[in-house]
Amino acid sequence: VAHMDRFIASSDEEEAIASTFESHDLELDFSNPRPGNLAAIPSGSGIYLIIGRRGEQLIKVYVGKATDIRRRIGDYHRGFQVHCPNDRKLAMFQEWLSEADPGCSLSLCTADASPEELAAMERRWINKLKPLVNGTRHDDPESRAVVEQAFKQFFRSFFRARVDNDA
Repeated sequence: VAHMDRFIASSDEEEAIASTFESHDLELDFSNPRPGNLAAIPSGSGIYLIIGRRGEQLIKVYVGKATDIRRRIGDYHRGFQVHCPNDRKLAMFQEWLSEADPGCSLSLCTADASPEELAAMERRWINKLKPLVNGTRHDDPESRAVVEQAFKQFFRSFFRARVDNDA
């Protein structure tokens, strides 16, 4: 995918990642609701980096923070839940990526951090790497309206069903 070139890590970025993050030798598959490889992921507090691997190239996909990284990565494997649709963003990205760039796989890197350091460390790495998925368009009124309308329709349907079924 030609336009993804700006998300390929430079040699300086690769060095910074290698000096800060521990790379975990596992391939992520967010379509699998019962991943067997979660035990290999640290359960402590820290930030995590989802990397796309295309041959020798590293694609900067996503930076996140968690007080329990293993649990947070597990959350991304769950099916869609209305109360936390953000948990499906990496699965949706992976599905898109499998069509747009079939030779690319996702892997995980982690860095320990105390709960007090998480927000600042995550922000620092997002600003440094500018990963593809972290760059959502929250400021785009049209995109925001589409999401708001979808939620409005869901909740109106939910409320109507509750009233009708609880009568």
